[in-house]
Amino acid sequence: MLNYKVIPCASDLPYPPVKVCARQPKYGRLMLDSMSGACSETTALTLYLYNHFITSMEYEDVTYLFRKIAVVEMHHLAILGQLAFLSGEEPRLWCEQDYEKVYWSPDYSKYPYQIKELLLNARQGEIEAIAQYDKQIMAIEDEYITANLKRIILDEKIHINIFDHLLTEYCS
Repeated sequence: MLNYKVIPCASDLPYPPVKVCARQPKYGRLMLDSMSGACSETTALTLYLYNHFITSMEYEDVTYLFRKIAVVEMHHLAILGQLAFLSGEEPRLWCEQDYEKVYWSPDYSKYPYQIKELLLNARQGEIEAIAQYDKQIMAIEDEYITANLKRIILDEKIHINIFDHLLTEYCS
């Protein structure tokens, strides 16, 4: 069994400067989506809090790792909020849907109770986040924003590896 307290939950590479080339509200809206849409850092953060509660009585290492990963997701949320603001959007926990601002909802999350489904759900959320960031990178022509998204992806890939390890340890 691996010592879970030494497992890194984020890349050791530095984050790029949080700035933008120019104020572009359309880029800000993309950041809001990654902050507070259905597939977002807020959704991941609240899911990991829920998972922390569910696992705390039986899976000390899983609980610990969800807490550490949640801290990384809070850092991502802060970066995205700053990028949204610098791009010209108000960084509330909302996103744009059909040209209207819609606040984040806990309905965006699934709430599995069993360890396998809980870990698979967390893993799937990370995969979807990476796909969303990749799509945004292709749409954004701002080197600072794309550098931050690429750096965030590195952390999300680490989270997938952690969930893979936990799935192997507890569900095989």
